[in-house]
Amino acid sequence: VKLPFCVTIEAEAFGAEVSLNSLYGVPAVTSFRYERLEDIGELPPLDFAQGRLFQVLRAADMLQTQGEYTMLNIEGPFTVLGQLISSKEIYKGLYRNPGKLRKICGSISRELARYAREAERHGVSLLSYADPTVASSLVSPQIYRQLCGRVSWEALQEMAAATHRVAIHLCNVTSVGFEKAGFCTSTKIAFPPTSLTYGEALVEVIKKPGLRFLGHGCVQ
Repeated sequence: VKLPFCVTIEAEAFGAEVSLNSLYGVPAVTSFRYERLEDIGELPPLDFAQGRLFQVLRAADMLQTQGEYTMLNIEGPFTVLGQLISSKEIYKGLYRNPGKLRKICGSISRELARYAREAERHGVSLLSYADPTVASSLVSPQIYRQLCGRVSWEALQEMAAATHRVAIHLCNVTSVGFEKAGFCTSTKIAFPPTSLTYGEALVEVIKKPGLRFLGHGCVQ
């Protein structure tokens, strides 16, 4: 079972304005909280005791009780930031103010690690991580290695350190970008020809002890 049902959970908890889109029926950011990168100070800590964050974790508890394997989608720091401020400001910051951008993303990453810890505590079996706002195909190889990919790599290390058993699935765009940039190597997990779906295969794989990171496939 995949949770949540939109990509605005973390951004809303950081203060983004979110409303139900009347056309598509899914939550969407209606206006950015900040106009410029320089306007962003200390972000509030995520509050797991109220709002939709609380409801997502509550749903994970309910699903675990019913014997389900639950995968929680977590957006990466740049994608969360891209719902607090325009992407144009982010891309300007990559070249004009990388230090400020790194500091903000570091704060977001620490909160995402806390979210990962709470998710594990509420019975989530698998975390699914993606940060498409700064995919390796959208920035130069140098910027990806020095900043975008590095920030994602550090965020994932914090998530792994904050949890004990839960596996982390990387969006294939992220995992392939990581390997090309030298942040990781990959080992193929072979399955005999079967009619397993990708989700069913993941359930089998996460039963293996000690396996923390999966990638190069798409959970969609």
